[in-house]
Parts: sequence; structure tokens; C-alpha cells
Amino acid sequence: MGAGPGDHGTTGPRPLLLLPFRRWPPLTDAPTYRRAAHRVIRKPGQHSKSEDCPIGSQMKLLLENLPPSLTGHRESIERCLHAMASVMPLRAVYLFGSHARGDARPDSDVDLCVVSDEAERQIAASQRLSGALLRVWPRPAFTLIPIAPKRLAEKKATKDHFFQTILDQGVPLATED
Repeated sequence: MGAGPGDHGTTGPRPLLLLPFRRWPPLTDAPTYRRAAHRVIRKPGQHSKSEDCPIGSQMKLLLENLPPSLTGHRESIERCLHAMASVMPLRAVYLFGSHARGDARPDSDVDLCVVSDEAERQIAASQRLSGALLRVWPRPAFTLIPIAPKRLAEKKATKDHFFQTILDQGVPLATED
């Protein structure tokens, strides 16, 4: 039999296509990345001016509520909260899931319910929040559940099990002043 299209004359599997390693941040975006990082990411213990960071003027951080499993990530979580507040005003942020229950493993992600007036469109809000987190490194893996206050009140009134669990067992990491 002759070689047909796509037949390389071998009987084994085709060789894998190797893709080049991508470096983060991309070198072409490095100056932009540094400017954004300078505005959002601060050295540990360094406080921002209220006009630089929406959390400083509108939110109270409750990082003393972090469970023991996240104490090593305190500074990066603080930077992540500042980064999220830079893209939308936050009303509250609740930690839920394995870290809040106290049964987190080293590979567990950080589950956050983010309450914001700009979270009416949850997917768009999640994309904005996730995009803000790209500027923070290192950071733990996050699962973000954005929700508008009105929608959260509806979920609470209808006793939605998922959100009721977040409100009952969740750990507040940020609240309105």
C-alpha cells in the first residue's frame, strides 16, 4: 500500500507537538506589569493611601480571621483583596470551603464569595476579579464566587443551601466599614 495523506510511513503514534514554554509575565508586557504591580501590590506591612486602594476607605480587612492553614499566605491574600477592590467596589468577602471548615489539604484552593454591587453579571464579574489577581504573584489558587448583595439576599430568603452554608460557616475576610 502506498503512503496516503497524513501517513508518515510509521505504524506507531504520531510524535507530540512540543509548545514553547511561556514565561509569566511575558517579557513584552513586563513594563506594564510592573506599573500595575507597583500600584496594587505592596510590600508586607506597607499601607496604602485611601485613594490608591478602595479597601482602605470603604472596607475593613479582617485578616486576623484567617485559619491556620492560610497564615503563611496572609500577605498574598491581602494583596489579592486589594487587587480585587481595584477593579470593583467590594461589600464583603467570605472565605468558605475546606479552609473555613479547617480540613484543608496543602493542595486545597481558597474559596471566596465576593459580594459586590457590580456582580450582577456573575461571569463578567468573575473574569474581572480573576484578571485583577493575575497581577499578584505569588498567590494561592482561588475559586471566586461573585454575587450582588440583592441576589445574596434573595438566596438567603429562599434558604439556598450553598449560600446559606457560606453565610453560616464562612469566615469574613473583609466587610464594609
